[in-house]
Formats: sequence, C-alpha cells, structure tokens
Amino acid sequence: MPKIRLTDRTIKALQPEANKRIEFHDTLEPALAIRVTQTGTKTFVFCYYWGRNTKRYTIGRYPAYSLVLARQRVSELRVQVSKGIDPSAEKSKNAKARAVQNKPVTISQLAKDFQAGHFSKLKPNTRKGYQSAIQSNIVAVLGNRPVKELTRSELRKFLKTFVVKGHTTTGNRIHAILSKMLNFAVDEEIIKTNPIAGLDKLSSESSRERTYTNEEIRALWDAIELETTP
Repeated sequence: MPKIRLTDRTIKALQPEANKRIEFHDTLEPALAIRVTQTGTKTFVFCYYWGRNTKRYTIGRYPAYSLVLARQRVSELRVQVSKGIDPSAEKSKNAKARAVQNKPVTISQLAKDFQAGHFSKLKPNTRKGYQSAIQSNIVAVLGNRPVKELTRSELRKFLKTFVVKGHTTTGNRIHAILSKMLNFAVDEEIIKTNPIAGLDKLSSESSRERTYTNEEIRALWDAIELETTP
C-alpha cells in the first residue's frame, strides 16, 4: 500500500483510480489510512492486528470527519486494542444491541455511551466539567431528540441561544462537546455524517471589548483543554 504524509493538502490532492479503491497509509501514524474509492469518496480507516489477522475499522468520511479527529480516534482505538478489546467486534455488538431494542438512539442515550467510551481518558476536573455541561446544557434540552433526526439548522439555533443569553464562551464549549458526541455517533454508525461538522464557532453580535467573569475565564480554559484532549 502506498504511504504518504497525510495532511489536508495531500488528502485533497488524492485522485481515485478507475477500477479499484486504494488506501494511502500515513507515514506519521501507520495505523491510520485513508481509503479512496472509484467515485472519489475518501474515508479514514484504522488498521490493526487482531491475532494473526489484519483488520480495518472505519472511522469516518473526510472532510466531515477531520484529519485531527481521525488521528485522535486512532489513539483511542489503539488503547482499546492494547486492552484486548476488538474495536470492530465492539462496534458490531453495539449495533446489534440497538437493533434488538428497535428504538432510535436519543441524545440522552448517546451521552451515556459517549461518557462510557471517553471519560476514562479525561482528567478528573475535566470529566466533572464534561458531565455538568452535557447534562445541564445538552441532555436537558435535546435529551429526547433522536440523533438521526437532528438537523444542522436545529443545532445552529440551539447553540445561538447561548449568544442571546450572553454566554457565548459557554456556548462554544457546548459546541465542542456536542461535536465530539456526534463524531462518536458517526463512528458508531448511528448517523452517517456529523450535522454540525465545520459549523463556525459562536461570536457575539457586538464587537465591543468587555471584561470576562471568572466563570467565563474558567469555561474558556475548559474549552481550550477540550480542543486538545483526544
């Protein structure tokens, strides 16, 4: 398989081949590859050994699923494999469990699954902040909404309510957490694409300078830590 250094520029330049799909492996992270189909669809995959077999785990389609998030996801999947958990089998098991229940996955259920899969890697204080933000701001408003029915427009309006209330910094923190949750939903094949992928961060309509409160400064630092946490 060809190897290249994956960057947004090199990925955008990749061209499909007429009669077959092809995978390009990253020179920085060999377990990360991008698959290019005959139609030009580009999908990140995690390549790993399970016993004597080589397996592939679909992460998500580019550019809706960014290169930065794909690298982070590979790091998380590596941890699973090191603990004796087969990511592909785990995904299949979760999908079958949802099929048996025959119920649409709601934001409330997604939040529980997301927390179970991601919180162990967070610092205690960050974990507490996540839990509070998810329950108080996301589940409290969107908890009963089926994830598949969420639209970009609906989520944009939801996030703009924070600007109206004068809580833009908190809104951007919620935006970051919600985007991670929805990328997790893509990864779990609950939805095909993240409806808020690429959505601009919130900004106040007024550009005048003002002094931030201690609460807003703490929220800002939490948001920065969130952006750099796998």
